[in-house]
Amino acid sequence: MSDAAAAAPPDEPDKSARELILDHFTGTADAGPQSIEQIVEATKVDRNTIDQALHRMIGNEEVVRVDRGLYNKATTAIG
Repeated sequence: MSDAAAAAPPDEPDKSARELILDHFTGTADAGPQSIEQIVEATKVDRNTIDQALHRMIGNEEVVRVDRGLYNKATTAIG
């Protein structure tokens, strides 16, 4: 079983942890930074998988670490 398939909750079996995290940030844009616990609860993906996905997403500049344990979707500067 692939990591993506193992990460996806039963109601969204074809989504990767990355896609679920991005969906979560998009749906909670007005809520500000999110803790790992909030992301785990919202995505129904195990903590280890979320940690790994966030680490990769920070490297890809899709997510920013606002503070220890707090993350937000990266914004793209225009200009």
